[in-house]
Amino acid sequence: MNSSPIFELADILHTPQGVALAGAYSSPHKSLGGVLGEINRHVEGLKSIEYKDNLDKVVTLPVEKVQYTTSIEDRVNIFLLLGYVEIPSSLIPGTPIYCGEETAPNHFLIIDDANQEFISDNFADLRYLADFAKNEAEAIEFLENQSYDAILIDLDMPQLNGFELVRKLRSLNHIAGIKEIPIIIKSSKRNFPQHDLHLSNINYWTRPFTAKELNSVVKKSML
Repeated sequence: MNSSPIFELADILHTPQGVALAGAYSSPHKSLGGVLGEINRHVEGLKSIEYKDNLDKVVTLPVEKVQYTTSIEDRVNIFLLLGYVEIPSSLIPGTPIYCGEETAPNHFLIIDDANQEFISDNFADLRYLADFAKNEAEAIEFLENQSYDAILIDLDMPQLNGFELVRKLRSLNHIAGIKEIPIIIKSSKRNFPQHDLHLSNINYWTRPFTAKELNSVVKKSML
């Protein structure tokens, strides 16, 4: 069992998707981006949670999905969907809930020729792993040697059109799964040609380029 709990259980909810545990995650003296980063590191992708019953025995329950909503700056409401399971009578509000099985953080390929430090800071705040490529050739080399959960491409690179790069990457048939990897387009623009909007599995990160917005786009991409 991990040394620090995710939260103290606030409520047990019965939803159409099954039982969910609700609680609040907070971290004093951190920005919202920092709090979201801690959640991504400790909670996102959980496969199970643990708690101690009244006999000090560790009880493990499966987790099907993690959802959360932001409230005030240092507090995030978390909902752990357990599915259709029987909840032990020993699990009551106030019980500290701990992470069970750990999962690796999401790994991204970033294709950007100018803003690597800025993007790196945002990804580090959210506890994501990232590799950086400055051009198409570097990107292909990374993709040939490493698996990624998603790709972020800067649309505003002066020497390369982001949408054209998406088409080229999707056509790399020798790279397993390349057509299914989620792609996030980063751009200062908010309006895109309709034919480009219909590219498959594409989401957009636009101004003001905050960690909160990035986190929201990443979650949408991973659905």
